[in-house]
Amino acid sequence: MEDGGQASSGDRARGSGQKPRAGRKNGAAPSPSSSALVASSNALASSSRVVEFVAAWDALSPRLAAAAASGASFSARTPLGETVPVSAGGNREMLLSALKLAIPRLQMIPDQQQLQPGDRPVHERAVEVTLALVDIGMDAECMSAGLLREALVAGTVTLDEIESHLGPGVMRLAHDCARLHALPRRVGSYDDSSAEKLRTFCLTFHDVRAVVVELAYRADQLRRASSLPAFRRTALALETMQLYAPMAHALDAGPLCAELEDLSLQWLFPSSYKSLEQWLRGEGPADRSALDRAREWFTDSLCADPGLM
Repeated sequence: MEDGGQASSGDRARGSGQKPRAGRKNGAAPSPSSSALVASSNALASSSRVVEFVAAWDALSPRLAAAAASGASFSARTPLGETVPVSAGGNREMLLSALKLAIPRLQMIPDQQQLQPGDRPVHERAVEVTLALVDIGMDAECMSAGLLREALVAGTVTLDEIESHLGPGVMRLAHDCARLHALPRRVGSYDDSSAEKLRTFCLTFHDVRAVVVELAYRADQLRRASSLPAFRRTALALETMQLYAPMAHALDAGPLCAELEDLSLQWLFPSSYKSLEQWLRGEGPADRSALDRAREWFTDSLCADPGLM
């Protein structure tokens, strides 16, 4: 019904069975748009990445300085008899660029795609592995590939992006790391013959630095293996004893050699390992005393012989 004028939009809507449109009252501002919420979320994510980047560099920087001051270096001998020297420390600018690329890409990996989910943030694991690579004297290319290895396996970074940010050397090494990660899963069993062939293949046809990255990740997995189911722990330790520990010895990979064997034995034979550890702790003081006496006797004998001193 019209009263000398046009019907309101509400009346027309009721007449047609439609709901009236809500309008602004007293100039009130509209509710926040979805774009504003997205912008706020992106700002928070960016802030988190900055914090993680600074924390990672604070952890790496002093270790890099210590490695450079000590002149630590890694030198591996391949099964073909070739020596592969690697200079420690290397290009700090390259490692900074690798961190800038790696931190956001690692944070993008969904939990279900992480190689060891539920343990700790994946970027923290990558930084801890990189610290191990610094300590054994690896170069900047190797550390950069180690940082990006899980992101490449999960598909949150591409080889083209790695090449554009860090160069073809890091790209090829990261690709080699991803190939080595997938290689053991193609083997049905780890009998002595199969394991030996696979070890020889890895050391002959892959960059030894990529092998060292895999050794460092395997040691990190074993350190945190208590959170895994018992059958997964046992399989991980057995695979390490058959493949990774012998390769670490072949490359003379410093402390990784003993650590891989020690952790594997701890999970494969927990009772025997505990008994042996207690025995060694009990025998330690007596052994040190015997060594001190032998050292003293040897020094006295040298000093008493004029032909030797």
